Amino acid sequence: MAARINKHNVIMVTLQGIEATEFEVPLGPECRVAIECGEKRIEGLLHIDMPEHLQRVTDYLNRSELFVMLTDGPRRHLVQKHHITRVMEIREE
Repeated sequence: MAARINKHNVIMVTLQGIEATEFEVPLGPECRVAIECGEKRIEGLLHIDMPEHLQRVTDYLNRSELFVMLTDGPRRHLVQKHHITRVMEIREE
């Protein structure tokens, strides 16, 4: 019997070892961010696939989807937006 998962209670799911050819990354600008869910913190690239006038991180996070995806090399982190307590843009020098 398969276990059921309540997606509203999931904070984060990490998929490891996914090659770029196996997982399509949306086109558009990318922004390095740190996302905190309480004491948990994850960093990665947020691909903002939105119209040009809506390409801020806050615009992307206000979309209706339950999860946001961060790319970190071969890992994909799916973070449930309801649990996000803080988002910080990381400026690269």
